[in-house]
Amino acid sequence: RLSLDYWRVKVSDQIRYVSETGVVQGALNASYFRLDPSGKLALYLPMVNQGDLEKSGLDVEVQWRVPTDWGRIQVSGQGTYMLQSRQRMLNSDPFTSDLGQYSSSTDTVVPRFRGRLVLSLTRSDWDSHLVFNHTSGYTDAPVQALNLDCLKSETIADRRVSAFTTVDWTLRHQFNSRVDGRLGVSNLFNAKAPLSFAQTAFQVYGANTVYSQLWGRALQLGMTARF
Repeated sequence: RLSLDYWRVKVSDQIRYVSETGVVQGALNASYFRLDPSGKLALYLPMVNQGDLEKSGLDVEVQWRVPTDWGRIQVSGQGTYMLQSRQRMLNSDPFTSDLGQYSSSTDTVVPRFRGRLVLSLTRSDWDSHLVFNHTSGYTDAPVQALNLDCLKSETIADRRVSAFTTVDWTLRHQFNSRVDGRLGVSNLFNAKAPLSFAQTAFQVYGANTVYSQLWGRALQLGMTARF
């Protein structure tokens, strides 16, 4: 089975927070600055209905399976290849693309490709799955860094964030009609999240928690009993 779908989405006046980067780097607007209870200056970033978003891409799905003497072997894969991803914070602003690159005007980045491949072997009382997850790389957000040769602060731009690939493995055994057990290992080869300054969480610095994961190899055990 093979399927290929083209899709396109356009959203007008979407609900979003005012961009922190846009407020700090843009023209001064006093309405975005407030004094907190202690008298310190703070940013006020309300949610607003403004700006447009346009995205399009290709969704690909393949599936192949065959019965053998050892069980049913199946190979399946799903992925999305982005053709366009652009936004604008105000209806009067020009569109800026975040496809494969960080956009400072919207604080977003969208990898061009994300997908996974699953290899499965299924028998009457057990099944096993090997899952390959892949996210393509992108151009990172600019960052200020100290040059140790001259001890001066410099802006590092156009740095590439490497692709992120992990492998997961699961094994399930059906003990009887009511009880089954599961063993799984996520991030089997303990892949490390690539260094990225395109932030997705205030609590995390140096990693994009949307397109990579901070934890390494993890063991999972589970059992289901039906009464």
